[in-house]
Amino acid sequence: MKITRKNLLSLLTGMERAGQLPADGPTSIFLPGRPLVQLAVRVEGGRVAVYTSRLPFSRPVEFTLEEIRSGV
Repeated sequence: MKITRKNLLSLLTGMERAGQLPADGPTSIFLPGRPLVQLAVRVEGGRVAVYTSRLPFSRPVEFTLEEIRSGV
């Protein structure tokens, strides 16, 4: 899976619908494929930050919970 903002939004939308967004601190998510990619997802207030040690994101990609819930 290529890491793009759109793909991350889709992933987070699915996690929200399944009730899997972390409420108690960061959690690790592993994306399938080669190489295996590990993401850290952290929910704070109404914001969701996604961290990765791989490029293209050197800073966290941030979303709002409203954005995730609407799937925009």
